[in-house]
Amino acid sequence: MANILVKKKLDGKIAIITGGASGIDEVTAHHFAEHGARAVVIGDIQGDNGRAVAESIGSGRCSYIHCDVTDEE
Repeated sequence: MANILVKKKLDGKIAIITGGASGIDEVTAHHFAEHGARAVVIGDIQGDNGRAVAESIGSGRCSYIHCDVTDEE
């Protein structure tokens, strides 16, 4: 019943989350999806974890991109 009361604050928005394969950013990815984000993109260096998080949210709604945001090239 609590899920019914969740406001869709991010309805239709696109979320890009760096480091979303684990920790607080993984929780953030799920939270954004629950709040209605149309698409969640996870960018991280942890390939297996990133793909697993994306699959748990749903392949039609979340994707994983391998990237290292500390490397400007």
